[in-house]
Amino acid sequence: MENGQKIAFKSANGNGHNGNGSGIWKNIGAEISGFGVAEAVSEGVWLGLVAIEDRLIPKRALKYVSQAFGKFLVEPYLLDPIEWGLKKGCHLDECKIDFSKPRQERAEEMAKMLLLYVPAIGLAWEAKVRTRRFMNIKMKIQNEHVAKPLPDASFLNKLTYWIPGWHWSPQEKMIFVADEGLHLGSMYVLNNQLAPYTDEMIRGTTGMAQKLLGVSPVKAHELATAAWVWMVPNLIGAMGGGLAITAKHLGDWPKGWVGRLFGRKPGNHVEQLAHSNIALGHSPAP
Repeated sequence: MENGQKIAFKSANGNGHNGNGSGIWKNIGAEISGFGVAEAVSEGVWLGLVAIEDRLIPKRALKYVSQAFGKFLVEPYLLDPIEWGLKKGCHLDECKIDFSKPRQERAEEMAKMLLLYVPAIGLAWEAKVRTRRFMNIKMKIQNEHVAKPLPDASFLNKLTYWIPGWHWSPQEKMIFVADEGLHLGSMYVLNNQLAPYTDEMIRGTTGMAQKLLGVSPVKAHELATAAWVWMVPNLIGAMGGGLAITAKHLGDWPKGWVGRLFGRKPGNHVEQLAHSNIALGHSPAP
């Protein structure tokens, strides 16, 4: 193991991952910039999939599936808790529920939204993690150990490998939680405590979008709402991901009970780096 430790030390210090001086800050900056690319790819995947689904899925088929999903699952089990959550957790004008619509119609609309958005969000999260791995490899930043199914693994094991979050490393989980935690937390604050100010900013941005982009008032309002309800919290969340990346490099996070929470196995950092070199198929540093 001593030889493996020496190899891992060379790899780590060569990348600046566990080293000193300007190299470590260079790697922090490089990984955060790569994470920014991953954020952009994730947003593109989410918006693109929703647009593609809405265009490619036949309207009649989507309506039929939404009606069935709404009738047998959403209306009896999900509609009340979702509407309660919207009423309590979002005070923006856009979140107000139109109770003048029949319950069945509201359930069908909710079912359509879940069918279109939930798969897209899950795939966008997966795209973010995999893009970050790709950028780290391109920038020669040491990636973390990622468990991969063996060649003789069962079909079910190989299939579950593609479930978002199933195969993520402890570091990836930490960065994801920091990112999405701040994202959802800031979204909650903007939609509740700061809701009057958010509505005011949406109205101001709507007028600006009309003048600068020449779009209709309805389209301008949609763009302004997306910017303040989704994009601004997303940028705040990205800052949380950047802080987690910094903690990973400077303090070898996640560690302690936080590391155990994210599934980090006991063992020193050198052993984990040596294991990750083998797992990722990297050639050891000479």
